[in-house]
Amino acid sequence: MVSLVERLLPVGRRTGVVTFSKDLLTPDHLLAAGAPADTPVEGVPSEGALATAIRRGERALDERKVSDEVVSAGRRLAAAHPDVGAVVVECTNMPPYTRALRAALDMPVYDGYDFFCWFYAALGSMAEPRWRASSPSY
Repeated sequence: MVSLVERLLPVGRRTGVVTFSKDLLTPDHLLAAGAPADTPVEGVPSEGALATAIRRGERALDERKVSDEVVSAGRRLAAAHPDVGAVVVECTNMPPYTRALRAALDMPVYDGYDFFCWFYAALGSMAEPRWRASSPSY
């Protein structure tokens, strides 16, 4: 999604990433996903509410704390990289906090759920009737 989002931004702006672990998301991973190796990345705290809940396999978490962690990561990202014009949320556990991040940063924020909905919407169009060859083209 990073390269797709980056193409939508004005010249001089780039996409940043908020992730579960800044240390685990390396330039090699970014390149393998089609993103520039120097894409700005920021993660939530490794000992925070989200990381701890995931590591322990907990079924419940403190949603307010997690939201604060995600928003704080986004703010650190934006402060360190003023050329960031949009953010991609990498972790599949973060979509519930995308709205808070969008509001805090006042910029577009995309997550895996957004991508899935966009992709699925196109599949729905496959069920629509195709134009007949004899239909006039305008």
